[in-house]
Amino acid sequence: MIRKITFTLKSLALGLLLTTTLSSCGFHLKGLEPLDDAYRRMALVTFEFGAFESVLVRDLSIKNIDLILVETDPETGLQLGEELFPYALIIAEDISSSRELTSRQLALRKEIRYLINDEKGKPVLPVRTISAELTVNFDPTETESEDIAREDGFRTLHLQLSDQIYRQIKAL
Repeated sequence: MIRKITFTLKSLALGLLLTTTLSSCGFHLKGLEPLDDAYRRMALVTFEFGAFESVLVRDLSIKNIDLILVETDPETGLQLGEELFPYALIIAEDISSSRELTSRQLALRKEIRYLINDEKGKPVLPVRTISAELTVNFDPTETESEDIAREDGFRTLHLQLSDQIYRQIKAL
C-alpha cells in the first residue's frame, strides 16, 4: 500500500515538474499561437471562383481569416478597387483529376499552385504547389453513386488543401 502511494506521489511530482519545465521554456501546443493581425483580412485573387475557392473562403473564415475576392490589373498583378489589402492570396492554378481504379473505386487528385503577395505585388510567400489525393468507393448499382462519391471526395480534398494553406499563412 505504501509503495502505491509513493509511486503515485512520484508520478504526480514528475508530471508537475515536466509541465512546469515545458511551460517555462516557451513550449506551446500547436494551434495556440495567435495569428498575426495583418493576415486576418486578405485579398483573394483567382481566375475562376469555383468549388475550391468557395470551400477555402468558408474554411479560412472559420479560422478567423477573411478572404475578400478582388480584381487585379492583369499586367502588374496589383489590386484594383477602393480598399487595398496588406496581403493577397493568389490562386495561380487549380487542377483536378479523377480516374477509375476499379468498377467500384475512383482515384481523385487535386493540385493548387498559389502565392501570397504584399500590397506592392512583392511575393511574401513564393509560388507553392500543394496537392492531395484520395481513393473513394462507390456502389455501381446506384445511378448517382459515382457522382456523389466524386463530389464528396473533392470536398474532402478541398478542406485538406485549405488547411495546408492556413498552416502556411500561420507560419509567415
